[in-house]
Parts: sequence; C-alpha cells; structure tokens
Amino acid sequence: FKDGEVSSYGLFLQDEFQLGRTAIVAGARLDRVTGDAKQKGAAQTSGLSSSDNNLSWSLGATHPLTDTLNLYANVGQAYRAPDLRERFEDAARGDGYYHIGNPQLDPERSTSFEIGLKGHGSDFDYRLAAFHTRIDDYIAGRVTGMNAPNGLPIKRTENLDEVVIYGLEGGASKAVGAFVVDGSFTWLRGENKQDDEALYQMPAHELTLGIGQPAERGFYWHAQLRAVAEQDRVATRFSNGTEDETSGFVTADASLGWGFGKVGVLQTANLDAKLTNLLDKAYHEHLADGVSGYELEAPGRGITLALSGSF
Repeated sequence: FKDGEVSSYGLFLQDEFQLGRTAIVAGARLDRVTGDAKQKGAAQTSGLSSSDNNLSWSLGATHPLTDTLNLYANVGQAYRAPDLRERFEDAARGDGYYHIGNPQLDPERSTSFEIGLKGHGSDFDYRLAAFHTRIDDYIAGRVTGMNAPNGLPIKRTENLDEVVIYGLEGGASKAVGAFVVDGSFTWLRGENKQDDEALYQMPAHELTLGIGQPAERGFYWHAQLRAVAEQDRVATRFSNGTEDETSGFVTADASLGWGFGKVGVLQTANLDAKLTNLLDKAYHEHLADGVSGYELEAPGRGITLALSGSF
C-alpha cells in the first residue's frame, strides 16, 4: 500500500479513592481513530478511509481480607483499532499465505472481568486469578480456500462476530532456608463463537517451577523448568484445516548474576548471564510463524549477557 496512515486522538480520566478499607480505581477513555491510504494493493484508490469513535472504561477494587491477603476484582471494556497491515496490506507473508487487508474493519471491543487473590508475607508471595474476556468484532485472517494470482493461498482479514477467552493463572514463591522456591501456571481456553470451534492460535497451558538464591549484593542465581502442554484444540473451519496441533515440551533455563551495589552515580549495578534451553530441546511454540507443518523451531542453547543499573 502507499502512504498509509492511522491517527489516534484520546482523552483519559482516572481517579483513585477509598471506600472504607476498599481501594477503588476508576477510569474512562474516549478515542477517535482514523485510517486512510492513497492506494491499496495494485490499483484500489477508493473506499480506503474510515473513522471510529471509541469509549473504553475500567473499574477496579482491592479489599484487604487480612494483613497479608488482598481480594481484588476488575471489570472493564477496551478496544483495539486495526493496524496498517490489517487495513491496507495485500502481500505475501512468512506463513505462506497471501494476506488481503480490509480498510473497513470495525475495531475490536472487549469486555473483561477478573477476580483474584494476592498474598504477601515476610517469606512468601502468591497470587491466583480467574478471568473471562468477550471480544466482539475480533480481527483475524480467515483462510478462504482461494489462491492469489501468484499461486499462494489467500487469507482475508475480517471481523469475527464474537470470541471468548477465559482461564486461570497464578504463581507463588516461598523462602526455604537460604533459597527461594517459586512456580507459576496459566490455563487458557479460547472459543470462536461464529464458527463454533476453538479460537485460532491459542497458547497452550503451561507450568514453571524454579529455585534460586537471591541477593542484593554479591552472587545470585536461579534455575527453572518450563513445561508446556500439547495444544490439540485447533481451529478447523476458520483455518481451513491448516492450524497444526503442537506437541508438549519441557525446557530448562538458568540465570547467574552478581550485584555490585552502589557504583558511582548508580544506586544499584548488576551483571547477569541468562542461559536458555540448556538441554538443547527441539520444539516450537504453538504461535510460531511458518508454513503449516514447517513452523520455525525455537532456538537451541543460548546465553545472554546483560549489564543493568538504576539511579
């Protein structure tokens, strides 16, 4: 496309206040988003402009149940306007499809609810949450079953009437002597209500378990196992049978570091080495790009060195 542009103007208002022992955060935002281009694809020059006015809002509350345990809840509505590629780009991409944009897409609108618990003590932390999100006019590329002039199969960007994403997530850490043991999990489900099937490209459930020895100064380390379940809930109608199931996998990662404390103008300075995929596991994430059946594998063993500071 040529001379594509998306402009957004917004006004945001938020307030935080107390009702007894309950902390309330309320906010609202009004946005106007306009998209336009001089040309889409090889020849289209008309019907490319569109504008939307969007109101989003949120309301959250946190209530202490004890000195170390808080109950919280959030409800709100949000939106996402289509980006330049979703509106205007007609082109081949790395997934093996020729994507056709849609300049008249409606923005996604989501309604979300979350409720959870957060606990904190001298030697432990934990959190647990359940959430439910409904998204109207969900933006995605549907496999059409047709081919472009260059022979590639076509994905056409469109709005789905309704999708639902819901799940649980949590995590905890506990000091055990000189060490800290931690873990976290996510459990996700997505539903495409329009096609009455699983939502396309949903991450699999996963669990992490770790142990480490933290320190503000001197040597510290952390080791972790990440277990990801197989993803056998795949879209068939929406993807025209091209979304592959993904096998589960387990990876091992570690990090080593040294805290220097105060150095010159820096209040803290740290040198870290992060070691990934120590067992050189061959796998690919469910959301990995690539032609169906030939998705890109994740990197093998790797090391990242980082120097960080704060002032």
